Amino acid sequence: MKPNQDSTFLGVVCAPLAKGITQKAFFGGDYVLPIDLLRAESTAHQLGAVLCRARRHDLKELTNLIFVCDAKGDNISETTAKCERDARRNLEEFKDQFEREPTTFDDFILYRGIAKRLGQAQIQLDSRDAYNAYVAGDKRMRSIFEEKVDPSWIGKDLLILALQGVFFGASFPDTTETMCKKASLGEGKPSMEEAEAMLLGAAARYAAEHCPEVIDPLGLSIFLRPGDSPAT
Repeated sequence: MKPNQDSTFLGVVCAPLAKGITQKAFFGGDYVLPIDLLRAESTAHQLGAVLCRARRHDLKELTNLIFVCDAKGDNISETTAKCERDARRNLEEFKDQFEREPTTFDDFILYRGIAKRLGQAQIQLDSRDAYNAYVAGDKRMRSIFEEKVDPSWIGKDLLILALQGVFFGASFPDTTETMCKKASLGEGKPSMEEAEAMLLGAAARYAAEHCPEVIDPLGLSIFLRPGDSPAT
């Protein structure tokens, strides 16, 4: 199945991420920098995992919310099964590469993506050191992470990362809990409760318009604002 990122709930959630990293060339069309895409992928995966953390005991209804504006039920089952397999495979690949479990979403997505690009450039350097060098203005790192990328596919890419985040959360709740707690640490970052509330508020408004039948099963009614009347 090819999810329509413009209409699914996670597509709506990820749309600001895609817009936020898309830049316009002085001459020519739009582009995205690889380093910005990796950061957005980490955020998309985190959003999916946080959503699952908040409602993982209602995964069936959560799946209905995620796919309400998508294709047929058979394809939904196929896609969820693939996401579960991808979640397990990605974690196994991380543990094989780093000989430990991930502790943060940046650890799992951003730094693993950086390691992949370093490998493609045949550079032997720790991912965090490479990122810090990039931030410090290292020319070699900037040449790797500031190559202009066509943005036409990034909406689907971020949607897939968010989906993988949901099923990562469902498959590995303990690891997800650890990663979620660490994600909320740091000055200026929302707490995990605040992040969940923002996501569930968005879910409630989306459900009111597209699938009001999941509002009560997912406990979303408390997040509806005045005027968010469920569609009839």
